Amino acid sequence: MPEKLPNGWVKTTLGDIVELSRDRALPTEYPDMPYVGLEHIEPHSMRLLDHGHAREARSSSVRFSKGDILYGKMRPYLNKVWVAEFDGLCSAEFLVFKKHDGLNTE
Repeated sequence: MPEKLPNGWVKTTLGDIVELSRDRALPTEYPDMPYVGLEHIEPHSMRLLDHGHAREARSSSVRFSKGDILYGKMRPYLNKVWVAEFDGLCSAEFLVFKKHDGLNTE
């Protein structure tokens, strides 16, 4: 039996519609920029609990922009996901999916 999709939807793969950010940054170059680590995302809720500043980060980070999706790749069963509400830097423990019109972030 063929799958029924809602009107306006198409079947595709995530890799066909989004691009992973590879934009690395040294936190020391952006000390006042917001920084998001895994500890700042509440499991299973897509909720940001808090954020720090890049000056507190200890290693290379990934830049993200408002609307990008941050997905925690460490212990994925915790489902630490957040749709960025601002531009900033995040831990390299996140996959950062660039904002795309074909992806409903809700």
